[in-house]
Amino acid sequence: MGIDRVLAPLLIAAVFCGCSAPDSEEPPGGSGAGPVIFEALRLESDGEIGQALALLTGWAGPPASQSRAFEAAAQIARRQEQPGQAVTYLDHALEGRPHEPVLLYQRGEALLEAGWERQAVDQLRECLIRDKGRRRTRLLLGTVLFEMGRYDEAADCLDPIDPESVADARALILLGSVRFKAGSSGDALALFDRAGRVDPALPDADFNRAVVFEGEKKPDLAEKAYLAALGKDPGHVPSLFNLGRLLWTRGEREEGQRLLDAACDGAADVMTERSMKSTRDRLLAEAEEEEGAGSSTDNTN
Repeated sequence: MGIDRVLAPLLIAAVFCGCSAPDSEEPPGGSGAGPVIFEALRLESDGEIGQALALLTGWAGPPASQSRAFEAAAQIARRQEQPGQAVTYLDHALEGRPHEPVLLYQRGEALLEAGWERQAVDQLRECLIRDKGRRRTRLLLGTVLFEMGRYDEAADCLDPIDPESVADARALILLGSVRFKAGSSGDALALFDRAGRVDPALPDADFNRAVVFEGEKKPDLAEKAYLAALGKDPGHVPSLFNLGRLLWTRGEREEGQRLLDAACDGAADVMTERSMKSTRDRLLAEAEEEEGAGSSTDNTN
């Protein structure tokens, strides 16, 4: 992520997850997949994952019913952290229900979990074509586009959503982040404030308020907001890093470096840690150069 002034992570996976109900449109007469899915879930709960998947994928029934069995297999695969396999099962599920938005959405989620962001974007766009009113698809697609740095596309995707209809704190943070990137700081702050009221324990709302205040050249307000975020989560890495950088550049270098070090130590992934360390080391190197230049001047005099 862009470390000099980062926006809080939006936590793509599992935020907007949903699935279709088994057997909701299957023919009567016992040909539905319901009993097979029930038995597979029992096997899964007993730890017999292979048997559960074999039962679901090997069962032969009407196309729509077989589709639901593969959908259930995909859900098990995702719970087992095998998203690539889930994508394969969902491909089979789509053979029986080729235009089902729920399956397209689930496949988009599985592609994201597998790390295939570009394919996920294409899949979620297709889901929107099939069901333009599907708000959770817009939110998930907007999140992915935003985190890929495709801010204009994210805004186009999310603009049809009325913020007043959104009651999820992270969705409000996403909408506010897009507004901020579009230059509407006031709208962004209002949405972050709402997110904080919806979930008072969530540090991301305060963190993103701080980012806006920094963008408006209001460091005192930014510091208070970062501290508010850390009051809710002392280990909130983006707040530790941004506050550390803010204090460092203001001359409070001992406390600034302590926070920067804590952020680097607490980074959740290698790329974030590497980026943070690069910025921290650059700040330290610049300080050493300043001190060296000062010493040279003193010796000359």
